[in-house]
This record gives sequence, C-alpha cells and structure tokens, in this order.
Amino acid sequence: MPQNPAQRRGKAVTLLLVGAVATGSAALFAHGCARASRLSSREDMEKASVVEPGHEYSNNHYIPGVGFYHAPFGAWFPHRHNSYQEGQGYYHGGGWHASADKNPVTRSRPDPRVVSAANQQWKRANPAAAAAVANNHKVSRGGFGGGARSFFSGS
Repeated sequence: MPQNPAQRRGKAVTLLLVGAVATGSAALFAHGCARASRLSSREDMEKASVVEPGHEYSNNHYIPGVGFYHAPFGAWFPHRHNSYQEGQGYYHGGGWHASADKNPVTRSRPDPRVVSAANQQWKRANPAAAAAVANNHKVSRGGFGGGARSFFSGS
C-alpha cells in the first residue's frame, strides 16, 4: 500500500533521530574509552622502568639517556667505568682521575633511590621508549601455537 508524504516524512524523522542518538552514544562511548586509555597510559608510564630494584648490574651496563653503571659506586655516569681520555685520565665515580679504579667490585645492586632516579632520567630522555615499555603488557604474547597449547592442555 503506497504511503502518503506525511507518513514518509514521519519515518524519515524517526530514522534521523535514531541515527543521531546512536551516533551520540557511540561518540560518548569513544570519548570515555579514550579518556580511560589516557589515564591508564599515564599510570603505566609511571610504572615503566628499565632499572629494577634489587637487580644486580655489572660495570658499564648502559642505559640510553642515563649512562654507564659503575658497580663500585652503585650509580650511572655519562662515561664508561675506567675509560681513559688523553689529558683527562681515567673516569670513574663521576670524575676524572690520574689512575684507574682498582676496586675489584664488578657487579652491585643500586640503592632504591638511584634506581628511581635512573628510571626518571630514562623516561625524560626516551619518552617513546618509555611509552613502549609502559604499553608492553597490553600486547598479546600468545605466539604461534598458543591456541593448540591451550586446546591440548585443557586450559
């Protein structure tokens, strides 16, 4: 049965209103998800680290933007432990010296304050890398065969 123009207009208005409500709901949902993602990323960035508390590091362990670890001094410095430069001498513990450091310590655990400072310095120097580390836990790491493993193990 043919519809009159008023009935067609009424259906068009109804469809327009339904479409507007659906679009608005989707936009609000997307905005909420984006905001939650930003909050999560900010929290994740705070947790991102390359230096772990209680972990032992060896001499000259290098972290981009932070430097080289000097085990006898338990901290990171801009030059390698016992590196030598003509006219300046040997670098260790934050300064240049006439002779190399003879300390036999080659591995140590940095103090928690040093760990925190190193991580903060790394985040400032490498924001893209810090974001990648912060988001790393969000990536599925099932890998090839993960489905078969869960299928055969019953989990």
